[in-house]
Amino acid sequence: NIGGAIALKNYLQRYFYESQITMVFGAMKDKDLSEISEILFPLAKDLILTEPDNPRSMKVEELKIYAEKFIEKTKNFLVPNVADAIDSAMQIAATYPATRHS
Repeated sequence: NIGGAIALKNYLQRYFYESQITMVFGAMKDKDLSEISEILFPLAKDLILTEPDNPRSMKVEELKIYAEKFIEKTKNFLVPNVADAIDSAMQIAATYPATRHS
């Protein structure tokens, strides 16, 4: 929901402001994706779109429409299976240079 998206954005900006973020994102069809995507997607360097195992889940192809407004196409990844999406995120994040926070 929008409140959760705002809380996550605030958390990421406070504690990971210098980090490159690989975000895994899935949502239900009844959520306000136009506003949620505007809040969260600009924070991501790479965005992996996935589908929770639920009949109300939005398909990755639908999520892609929102994602491409904020993240270049080459940084959007469609991985319908959640476990595979998490594995993909870990592989992508492993390519980022290490940063140290004091």
